[in-house]
Amino acid sequence: MCAELSPTEPTPETIASPECLRFPAAPISLMKSLNFEFLREAHRELADLGGFTEAYAHSDQDACLGKLRTFAEFLVKALFSHHQLEITYQSNLNDLLADHSFKSITPAVVQDKLHLLRIKGNHAVHGTLHPTSQAQMVGYLCPFTVVIAALPSECLSIREKWKEIQGLKKDGVLDAFSAATRASLKNVIAPLMVWREVHGKEPALKFDLLVARLSIATLAKSSDAADLRDELIDRVSRLPINLAPVAEKLPSIQKAKQKSSYQTASVADLDSLRTELRGIMRYQQEPTGPKAEPRFIDVKEDPGEYRFTPHHVKLAGLDLAAYRSRVESVLRDLFDQSAALKNIRAGLPVADADLDQLVQDVLLQDPDLHLDELLNHYPNKV
Repeated sequence: MCAELSPTEPTPETIASPECLRFPAAPISLMKSLNFEFLREAHRELADLGGFTEAYAHSDQDACLGKLRTFAEFLVKALFSHHQLEITYQSNLNDLLADHSFKSITPAVVQDKLHLLRIKGNHAVHGTLHPTSQAQMVGYLCPFTVVIAALPSECLSIREKWKEIQGLKKDGVLDAFSAATRASLKNVIAPLMVWREVHGKEPALKFDLLVARLSIATLAKSSDAADLRDELIDRVSRLPINLAPVAEKLPSIQKAKQKSSYQTASVADLDSLRTELRGIMRYQQEPTGPKAEPRFIDVKEDPGEYRFTPHHVKLAGLDLAAYRSRVESVLRDLFDQSAALKNIRAGLPVADADLDQLVQDVLLQDPDLHLDELLNHYPNKV
């Protein structure tokens, strides 16, 4: 996967000027990338660094973030070179990101992501990243174990994935949380959730979903976090504290009602709140107030614009064959009696009176056979 061209990897300190991004002074290691190869022709350092981040993404978190920090610095210097912005002597990444000219041409969301890479990369390099401990990870994965165990074993779709499910139930598989495990949870377990028995559990599951969305918005520092927080407070406020099961959770309810408690709340704190309150969410009262009246829409119709068109069913295939057999059986009984059929067989002209008599005889034999239907399936081409 890697062709070694030089024993050392590029670092930000090896860049003497922005032009080095396009014309490196010395050969560097070549690392194939899955998502950054489009940069190789113009900026092969960026493509190589992208390949390193992909290689370290699951095996070495610190190394991955360190490479991402270097990638951000290379990228910023490339932008300075492309837009011909002035770089002061010994400018570091923070100085470049704070440059007024750079900020004027860079969207705020891109600046935020570059600062995030700078901060996380610095923490990774200096060993202050504080990764999630194994004990915390096991605590986060406990709900997966419970959910997998709750899948109904008698369901045919569950039985088809029995081997994959049993593999995830083995000791240590979820705790390791490898890339293969995450793929199985997403591609195998998640689609099977539609078969879980949720009767009577809807309020608790809806509360789980709300807290999960709030956790994601909190991690992403999204503005949606405030709306989701208010929705959570509204649901908790509708719990009747006069009921004994609800009164037992009063300290947690009071904490959940305080907006200040969400300012420093971590994902673990939100999950603890979810665990405490999900069991009593079935007692929440429905919101009161005037209900909206049903809307009635009266569409004016003009009878003069009505159009009536007869619809004739065209038989085909076996239906047409059955219809033909039915007609032939009726006519076969009339061959010796009908003058019209005798003349047709002899190739002689048929009088209108004889045809009218034939139609009447057919209707006597089978009242559901009509001439217009016969002509619809077998048009008269004469």
